[in-house]
Amino acid sequence: MRVSEWLLVGLVLFYGLNFGPMVFESFTSDRTWASNPPDSFSMFLGPYGQKTAHYWRVASPLALASFVLAMVVNWSIAGRRLWLSAALVVYLAIQASTMAYFVPEQEALTAGGSSIARDLLKSRADRWIFLNYFRIAGGVLAFVFLMLAALVPRLRGR
Repeated sequence: MRVSEWLLVGLVLFYGLNFGPMVFESFTSDRTWASNPPDSFSMFLGPYGQKTAHYWRVASPLALASFVLAMVVNWSIAGRRLWLSAALVVYLAIQASTMAYFVPEQEALTAGGSSIARDLLKSRADRWIFLNYFRIAGGVLAFVFLMLAALVPRLRGR
């Protein structure tokens, strides 16, 4: 294997470390915290509340850096360039929506839960869960694009 293939493997690994926990949270803890607000927000509160920000501060930059490296090294392979570009665009859209809506909304709900009416809390939490399905679908799509990039053969002699 050449450097270009190793960087694709690294990208898939770091993307998986980013995407896998997002899917896991979506089907486990997200359903719990959104189930009965504000009581269900207790999983984030207090000294032993769930805190995942430290993980995402490492996993997301590693995925982005591996995207950049894989793009640079595989740029001369047209098929890989196409699929890597598509995966990167979807990944960046997911990251942008996460930073612009998902993280701030979840933090606003859990931090201000006692000052917001229960029915409004439940409605906002349900909307968050519903929109998150699109984020997960985007993550799957980006992963498919990465797999297609990995399946493109390199040109002989390069």
